[in-house]
Amino acid sequence: SSLVHNAVATAEGMSQEAYATKLAALKRKAWTQRYIIDVIAWLVLNSARSEEKRQELLCQQSLHNLWRSAACAYLGTAPAAMGEWLKEDRTKLALDELRGRVDYLVSNLLPGEDFEKLEERLRREAGAHIGKGSLGNSVWQGEAARDAARAVAE
Repeated sequence: SSLVHNAVATAEGMSQEAYATKLAALKRKAWTQRYIIDVIAWLVLNSARSEEKRQELLCQQSLHNLWRSAACAYLGTAPAAMGEWLKEDRTKLALDELRGRVDYLVSNLLPGEDFEKLEERLRREAGAHIGKGSLGNSVWQGEAARDAARAVAE
């Protein structure tokens, strides 16, 4: 119950104490109605937060697909004799782009402290992958492909 009221108080821009005082002043019937409204508001807020997180993850996945698709396109040009081709830096870079990294990093920041926003993180990742290597030593087939990826990332 306090979880619900705390979330609704924050959404209404009130302190938790002020919201508790507001609830305490209500009569029994009004308090019951307000409680039902607060539960519904809490469910809607949690649903919106969940949708926002899903949207962020979809944006990140779409961005990652830019350089992964370029790496796949390059790897699709593999010659029949692959021995020397596998030793090339460009091939190693393309294979590296397709590796799924497992990230066990846990933030050491407290909730509410500054953290890297989604836009900043995506720009950093795009800069690291889209600008990776000289053109002859990258997963991009040409300058036009790299520029198109940059345009989509921005």
